[in-house]
Amino acid sequence: MPSAQPLRRYPHPTAEDLPRLARTAYGLAGRHCTACRDYHVMWPYLRSLGLHGGGPEHRFAEQHAAFAAAARGRKAVRWLLAGSADAGQLALVGSVAALDRAVLHRVTIVDRCATPLGVARSHAEAAGLGLETVLGDLMAFDAPGAFDVVSMHHVVNFFPEELRLPFLRHAATWLAPDGRILIAVNHVAPGATVKLSEALRTWREAGIREAAATGRLDLPEDLETFVRRLDGMRDSRKSAQQGGHDRGYYETLASEAGLEIVDIVSLPFDDDERALHGGHPRERCIMVAAAPGHGHWRNL
Repeated sequence: MPSAQPLRRYPHPTAEDLPRLARTAYGLAGRHCTACRDYHVMWPYLRSLGLHGGGPEHRFAEQHAAFAAAARGRKAVRWLLAGSADAGQLALVGSVAALDRAVLHRVTIVDRCATPLGVARSHAEAAGLGLETVLGDLMAFDAPGAFDVVSMHHVVNFFPEELRLPFLRHAATWLAPDGRILIAVNHVAPGATVKLSEALRTWREAGIREAAATGRLDLPEDLETFVRRLDGMRDSRKSAQQGGHDRGYYETLASEAGLEIVDIVSLPFDDDERALHGGHPRERCIMVAAAPGHGHWRNL
């Protein structure tokens, strides 16, 4: 693990009130979550402490540019966030909406858990964003041609491998003419294997304990119980984290789903991030896809 890692490694790039939203997530998770409770509790708390690079914090400028490019040139933008761990993706859309207040942005979030939907509604109300939330399975969500921009932020890998292609084929039906799907994925070099990183967990635990000791973390439960949720969060993501596929795998999935990849936005990890993830040859990107033959795309 890198030495002398700063606590706030990922500064907040959006207008979210992350400490408040973390408390909101904790309360909602106790009422709505089952196996996903630790995941939905820990995600916003880690983000509030700068200990999570899975949201808009990682390469924010590149993510923002990809979202802005997908929305560019439209007088109104109908967004679908297909799955959402918290309000991070919604806040990213809000940062795009702030570029031109004359453009109308309407956002729909679909998730099978009520906790992140409630967190997103709380942020939307505070930020003045128009939002519709839908509680349900993405495979059952039926909205043909309804959306200009669909964001799938590390969603594909949560599906069993045999369902990924059917899912992407179904998702393609949501696109309006000239619409875009932004598919964020982690990928590895051909033949490489990625395992869960103990260094990352250790770094996060140290950050949590330091924040609690200095009074910057107000927890709704005792510290040891909270720290143990790191393991619960890992357990809930094991199927998504272990193993790994190269970028060609995801490109082939998109092509076989009837989508045309029109751009790929690289979101590279720096040396410290690689070390925290165990030194594995892991990369991240956003594949920008469209229905074949729809519209002209300008490189991001």
